[in-house]
Amino acid sequence: MPDLELQVVVNEDLPYELESGVAFGDFEVREGIVYDGGPENLFHLYRNLLMGRPHALTLYTRRIPWVSSLVAIALFLRRDLAVHPKMAQFVVSADLASNYGAAGLAHVEPDVCSFLRLLRDYVVDQKLGKPELGRRLYQAVEWIGEYILEDCLPNLRPDPEPPQVLDVGTDGFVTALSSRPEITQDDWIPLYRQGFLRGVLFTPPENDFRGYLASRKSSWLTFDLPKAAVWLNEAEKALRGSAGPLWEADGDWLWGPEPGTLLPPSSVLDVLTRV
Repeated sequence: MPDLELQVVVNEDLPYELESGVAFGDFEVREGIVYDGGPENLFHLYRNLLMGRPHALTLYTRRIPWVSSLVAIALFLRRDLAVHPKMAQFVVSADLASNYGAAGLAHVEPDVCSFLRLLRDYVVDQKLGKPELGRRLYQAVEWIGEYILEDCLPNLRPDPEPPQVLDVGTDGFVTALSSRPEITQDDWIPLYRQGFLRGVLFTPPENDFRGYLASRKSSWLTFDLPKAAVWLNEAEKALRGSAGPLWEADGDWLWGPEPGTLLPPSSVLDVLTRV
């Protein structure tokens, strides 16, 4: 019996209506299965494969927006991975990473956390030409297969030095100093891993300017970041006497101005502990 020729088509210009296949996203398929395109699709596909639901030989998607989408593609192409006992935990880890970002990655085993970050930065939502995307997608699926079947990980970049915890407040509040001049959301992973729920991380001063990134683990926590942004922007305007780069609240994150602010940590904390 010949091997099935499974394939994945990633194309932003795919039409809304497809004749047949498996599709991730906003599609209508006459004969096949449509998954809505969100990060939870990994769980849905995984469960369906385990339970023996038939799937077409071609998967269509306009993009790869989540690391869970990438793992789902690996499962679609490598059905042998689905039945491996190790896959269940990897699916949970990828789901946590995709649904909750740094807060989810904080609860993934450290090596797997680093692996998922590598996969995310290598493939997920990258602006790549078709040949390069195909090459990277093939490589990522190979890495996932080697990890599941052989317990072998690719060379992972070393994690940066974790932030230095300077002070701890009530309800999981933390004040921390980054070891690097730039902050990303991933810098909050070790803080969440230690059990902190909210707070502020800032950089060492450079010509008296600092970068800031305040965060809360979820919207269930009392920490009004949009209100903090309003108050801090008022302080910025009073400090500089003119409009300029401002604080910006985005969901569970509050970013300081680019390329930094002259506001000292004591002033920022005075605002954040009141919201």
